[in-house]
Amino acid sequence: MPRTAPTRGTRASRITSGLLALALAGGLTLATAAPAMAAPIVDQSNTGANPSLLSNPSYEFAQSFTAGITGDLTSATFSTRGASTATAPAQLVTTSGGVPTSTVIASGTMTSKTSTALTYTFTAPAKVVAGTTYALALGYAGNIEANQSIYSRGAVFDRDSGSWVAIGASDLLFTTRVEPEVVNPVTSLVATSGDRAVTLAWTAPAAGGTPTSYSVQYRPSGTGVWLSAGSVTATSASVTGLTGGTLYDFQVIAVGTYVSSTPETTTATPYATATVPQNVTFTAGDESATVAWTAPADAGTNLITKYVVELTGPSGTVASDVTGTTTTLTGLSNGTSYSVRVFAVTADGNGAKSAVLATIPSAFAEAPVLAVTEGNGTLDLEWTTPTSDGSAITQYEVEFSSSTGTTTSTTLPTVREFAATGLTNGDFYKSRVRAYNSRGAGAWSAMNTSVPRTVPGVPATFDALPGTASVQLSWTAPAFNGGATIDSYTVEYREVGAAAWTTSSATGTATGTELTGLDNGVAYEFRISAVNEAGSGAATVIESATPFAATFTFTKADGTPLAGERLPRGTEVVLTGTDLPEGAQVTFELHSAPVVLGTGVVAADGTVTIAGIIPADAAAGNHQLVGTVTSQGVTVSSSVAVVVPLLVIGGLVVTGTDVLSGLNLAALLVLIGGALLMVARRRSSSSLV
Repeated sequence: MPRTAPTRGTRASRITSGLLALALAGGLTLATAAPAMAAPIVDQSNTGANPSLLSNPSYEFAQSFTAGITGDLTSATFSTRGASTATAPAQLVTTSGGVPTSTVIASGTMTSKTSTALTYTFTAPAKVVAGTTYALALGYAGNIEANQSIYSRGAVFDRDSGSWVAIGASDLLFTTRVEPEVVNPVTSLVATSGDRAVTLAWTAPAAGGTPTSYSVQYRPSGTGVWLSAGSVTATSASVTGLTGGTLYDFQVIAVGTYVSSTPETTTATPYATATVPQNVTFTAGDESATVAWTAPADAGTNLITKYVVELTGPSGTVASDVTGTTTTLTGLSNGTSYSVRVFAVTADGNGAKSAVLATIPSAFAEAPVLAVTEGNGTLDLEWTTPTSDGSAITQYEVEFSSSTGTTTSTTLPTVREFAATGLTNGDFYKSRVRAYNSRGAGAWSAMNTSVPRTVPGVPATFDALPGTASVQLSWTAPAFNGGATIDSYTVEYREVGAAAWTTSSATGTATGTELTGLDNGVAYEFRISAVNEAGSGAATVIESATPFAATFTFTKADGTPLAGERLPRGTEVVLTGTDLPEGAQVTFELHSAPVVLGTGVVAADGTVTIAGIIPADAAAGNHQLVGTVTSQGVTVSSSVAVVVPLLVIGGLVVTGTDVLSGLNLAALLVLIGGALLMVARRRSSSSLV
């Protein structure tokens, strides 16, 4: 049945309704320039028994199609009817949603034009990819055949007002030809064994398509699964992470844009050097440094023959061979930074190198010089900054021991002082200090033994006893010596009412002293303080005393001085005293057997006058008139010698200085009296007879 194309406004007159026989005069060809390729493959064709004729006087038709294979589009042939003078090229364009776009991939030149066929050839790259929909836009002014019964390759489009519009259910009668893309394998594949790795090198394919990359694969020889080592664009690659001593298979595949080559294979066995030494340490010393390590976790495919220690300093890098796992590097400069790394050596070569470690050689800090100041329940420690060659002091450690044996340790920053408080005065404490630098703890200072102390307490039982031009002071030691031995006592005195104190010469540790050279009758104040290493303690309560002397004058009532005088019984005598302590008790006595003649109290002016009578019963003989004054528990006396006569006979006073003569005279008188009495009695007797 004849088919009339769908009416599209003004386009309806362009489409005839007659049915014409199909004339397939050529095809659309995808060709390649690769050598040894087969003839181009007919990739797309659309033929049928019921052609219809489409007419268009201008560049208006487009045919979409989906590529069946990947390759290069070489030609496209369309069925036509009648001759045409059109020479416009065909364009291979992209599609969007099956509709042609304006994006041109390549242009085909009209190379054949007959009354039944129109052929376009694409010489520039016109790559098509299997499964992708394209469109061929035709600038043909004439009749072109379509088929309405076979509708599977695409759709016919007509340009209307600048846009492509599908024309019903029709396809143009066309044939396309493509030549599949081909990539040849690489050549000259060589494998070079390395340390747990193999390096592959090859030559790019000399013909065929140009690879875009190379796929490198490997596997332990004899296993079935290939492992990917990655994709490269160069003609060499390294496969790492392999096991030393294991045989591996390797293959390289050239990869094109759409196809890949067959693989090229080879084999190789990598070796293994030792892995990195473990637990590496780099410890500074005095003008030296010690490196130590343990063996690598994996020695590789051969035994370790030695280790190499690389030391880097100001003069460069020096390598040293070591057979053990430790070495001390000497001749270094304190205070200078050095770095080191270590690696093992086997028959396969040098192993992995350890991480770089750095250190600075230095000496241990020397001992500080410690000074301790003793205080009241405290000890203040200070010390010098010790020499620390090559490394700064980072901290100090103070060790403190009490008399009970308890030891404490205190870490301080770089300050050089420490105060120990809350201590017991009088107890012994030991202390020492040391400095730290990058090497660690330095030398201890000399051990210091100190005793916290304070000033002594107040002396006890202080007493001041006056004397003649002197005062006797006495006291007892303080109950608390301040934690230190009392070195001396300070004696101070002043006249009552004076402001300033006078300090007596040091008394040492004695607890008493006599102050001489004082003025009798002058009242003085006194105080005492104890002294130890911490200083002078508080003074005692002030004590007062007035030095005095028994300054008496002995006279008769008429003022006649007495000195060896004969004083008959009943004689009045007078005692007069001066410069005596006010209020002092004065006694006036006759000795030998004391007889109190009178008493008195010293007046405010320091004087006293006492009168007395020589007792009637006073014994004859030599006597002493004694004046006694008592003040502040001190008694002082003075006296004068006198004589009490024995008898007064006929006006003759027999004094105590003539006692024997008096007795003799008395005896003589008694004898005479007795004799006279006897004579008288005899005379009387004679007369009576």
